[in-house]
Amino acid sequence: MARFWTHVAAGAAAFLCVNYCLYGAALGANSAVLLAAALLGAMIPDTDERHTRQFKLVVIVVAAIVFVYAYNATGANAPGSVAWGLLAAIAAGFAVLILKPRHRGVMHSLPAAAAFCVLVFLLRGPDAAAAGLLGFLSHLLLDAVS
Repeated sequence: MARFWTHVAAGAAAFLCVNYCLYGAALGANSAVLLAAALLGAMIPDTDERHTRQFKLVVIVVAAIVFVYAYNATGANAPGSVAWGLLAAIAAGFAVLILKPRHRGVMHSLPAAAAFCVLVFLLRGPDAAAAGLLGFLSHLLLDAVS
């Protein structure tokens, strides 16, 4: 079983591949998004194991995203917007804990890779979807050979 840093390196390699295809050796305007998508793709499959760094990091990322959306939805400077954001972030963290599938189950599959790719495509477009998919597939490949 590949470890955390091996998956991070594979995600970074996926980012470099997609970034090189789009921008050559330079960093483009979308490079930070590509890196985030590739790294998330490389870490998402291990969200089904509570003791991994991937799981803890993804819980933090999900909670942070939910906080930002809830904070902005209630009016960024409105009274109580921070409280609503924190409540939503805590609820999202518990939801991730409760809805966690069994280890090496559905999250380690091609349908999960496709669903992740579609989600990233809808949120950030085809370039980020390609980076996320390569990151996800690198995770599956590393787990298959180790």
